[in-house]
Amino acid sequence: MILDWKFGRKVKAFFADTIRHRTRRVTRLIMAACTALALGLLALVISLNAHASAPSSYPLWGTLDTQTSSAATEGKAGIMAMFEYNWASFEPTQGVLSSSYLATMKSELAAYQAAGQKVTLGLGLQNPPSWVFNVADSRYVDQNGNTSSEANFVFSQAVRSAAASYLSLVAAAIPLSNFWAIRLTSGGDGEMLYPGGGAYWAFDQAALTGNGLAAGMTPNPDPSWKPGTAGRTQAQISTWVNWYIGGLDNVTNWQMQTLSKLGFTGYYETVTPGSGTRPDYLAQEEQNNLNDQSTTGVGAVWNLYYAMLPNRTNVIAYISSVADQSGGNDSCQSSDDSVSLTSSTMDSWSSARWISRIANQYNLPVGGENPGYGLPASLDSFYTNTSSTGMMASAIRIAVSCNFKVFYWAHDIHLWDGTLSFSLYTSSIAPYTTGTATPSATPTASATPTASATGNLALTGTVTASNTLSGFPASGANDGNQNSYWQAADSTATLTLHLAQAAPIGRIVMELPQNWGTRSQTIEVDGSTDGRTWTTLVPSATYQFTAGSNTVTLSGSPTTVSYLRLDISGNNVQGAPQLAEFQAYSS
Repeated sequence: MILDWKFGRKVKAFFADTIRHRTRRVTRLIMAACTALALGLLALVISLNAHASAPSSYPLWGTLDTQTSSAATEGKAGIMAMFEYNWASFEPTQGVLSSSYLATMKSELAAYQAAGQKVTLGLGLQNPPSWVFNVADSRYVDQNGNTSSEANFVFSQAVRSAAASYLSLVAAAIPLSNFWAIRLTSGGDGEMLYPGGGAYWAFDQAALTGNGLAAGMTPNPDPSWKPGTAGRTQAQISTWVNWYIGGLDNVTNWQMQTLSKLGFTGYYETVTPGSGTRPDYLAQEEQNNLNDQSTTGVGAVWNLYYAMLPNRTNVIAYISSVADQSGGNDSCQSSDDSVSLTSSTMDSWSSARWISRIANQYNLPVGGENPGYGLPASLDSFYTNTSSTGMMASAIRIAVSCNFKVFYWAHDIHLWDGTLSFSLYTSSIAPYTTGTATPSATPTASATPTASATGNLALTGTVTASNTLSGFPASGANDGNQNSYWQAADSTATLTLHLAQAAPIGRIVMELPQNWGTRSQTIEVDGSTDGRTWTTLVPSATYQFTAGSNTVTLSGSPTTVSYLRLDISGNNVQGAPQLAEFQAYSS
């Protein structure tokens, strides 16, 4: 999938086609067979163009919508399988699974497992049965009163409840322990997106009033304002955007919690397509009242999405647009992590390089897939190009340079129907398969950011809040990103930092996003060695966060503590405590 703010008026024209259907078949002329010499040269060129620093391990390789007819051959080559359920086919009548469809899915899974393949699952929530649209707030509504064709997973508790029941029935019939990874989407769409149409989909009754609202979500924070109209400050619009993107984080977390309770212990692949809206362009949109409603309207603001994920355990930042011709299909570089997430330098980067940089910020592994054939048709000649400048060579080079954990070729059928050849795929990845570790059934948790003894000690600690506005978690205040932030739901709140170990603290730095206007907040700083008994370190006072830097620094004699607590109130702009960075230093 391509999703780039530079081409915002063109995106979503083919969104419906990007939902992967295993029945899709495209007739193509048989491509001329590549000679062994050509394949060898292709692999060599990929190798020479890969990241200058060899990755610690190469990606696992797979295909999307893997055919059972080719599973045995692909299993011998070490290729992973992926297949997808279809909710409408599985549960045509509420509460009753189709025995024939269940048998088909069991048969397909058995074929992959007999071939020795690890299997990734698509839940198929984007294909709901018709009865789902009879429940409350089943469809999204945009600011113009238009309703979506997609099911409303972000705001409707009734839709989520129906989906949770479906997942429970399926998991009982086909245990989730069979799967190495599960793809997570927004539910209604085949990727992590709101509906298209150049609008914002946050105006159904559940979203506006809170009645029937999905658990963990808060109502539209400014229900009388419509994107594209004047009357709000940039800071207010930024708050609204964070709430809107936070809805995708909430539905992601709901899926993870639901699947975990059903016994799943593998990886979660968050399917995020394209470049989306980059930070500097988002600031421009906010200044213009969100009048350009394409990529931001579908929720594709990936730096915010990944910053606000409440739980990143076992999450793979999954890029469904590898080698989509953005950024010249450039490779990741060893110096990428030194570039700030707010730097406009990255506007010229490819979508894969951009999302990989975001993933590295939050210590997430990365995975992905290439755009499928015909998705869009304008890339078809690039897709079928078997040279070193074609899609396959480019995608493999990017996957290796960005240290992917897993890559899937989209789609399996086109490696067997004459569009491309399976031998081209295996020969191209051959230099990057030796020494690849066997994927574990139970992945380890993502690492946390590290800090030296003289650096920001908050990065290795954990932050909690006494109250939080949905979509603005406390973790946003110690993720090393000044562009993401925590916001309270009430007018007063405490933000508590639990250090990894007791340490002398002599300096505290508090930040808000740099592009916000000036505002003040009243803050008291307390310290504790046990989290129960507190001592006032800095008495309550009003501090001004000045536009441009939006930074307040408090220094004093070092005091050894295990906990630091900020008691915040009196935000003269938002009316609720806000903080983007809560940093703690020994000196």
